Amino acid sequence: GPLLLVGGFVCYSALYQPVTAFFPTLLVTDRGLGLGSAAYLGALVAVANVAGNVGAGWLIGRGVAPTRLLLVAFVAMGVFGSLVFAPFTSPVAKTLCGIAFSTCGGLYPGTAFALAPRFTARPSHIALMSGLLLQGAGIGQTIGPLMVGGLVERGGAWSFAVFEVLLMAGVGLLCVSLLRRSMPAT
Repeated sequence: GPLLLVGGFVCYSALYQPVTAFFPTLLVTDRGLGLGSAAYLGALVAVANVAGNVGAGWLIGRGVAPTRLLLVAFVAMGVFGSLVFAPFTSPVAKTLCGIAFSTCGGLYPGTAFALAPRFTARPSHIALMSGLLLQGAGIGQTIGPLMVGGLVERGGAWSFAVFEVLLMAGVGLLCVSLLRRSMPAT
């Protein structure tokens, strides 16, 4: 269970980091937006993640199953992330998809940290579990942009980043599906 939760965090971070980091560059190079506009829209996409994190706590407090939130996060990140990198979406559509990607994606960290105590034997181990989640985030922040950069360079277009988005969303969904089976009782 703990490794699946951390593995999901790797996938979340490997999705979130490249979309938010490359979003302004994508708008400038692929859509010809000015630097100021691209930076502003990129900031909107990044800050939308906060709403998802806060929303996770609110939804869990109202009885929504945490694993359902984790599944929604990966499905939404896969769909909206693919649309961000798709060649046919306009800058406005890319921005709306980026905001939806970031907001729904924010459900993962908020939920993962709420679940961390369920995967510890003692309260003193909660810090260790939180540290493992943060290490997973660091791994994802490293591999995600590298994968997207390599795919875009090899393919010659931003649309090739969709392969990384779909792969990480798929692996994330697998982690959550297996996590559901090993979920300890509250």
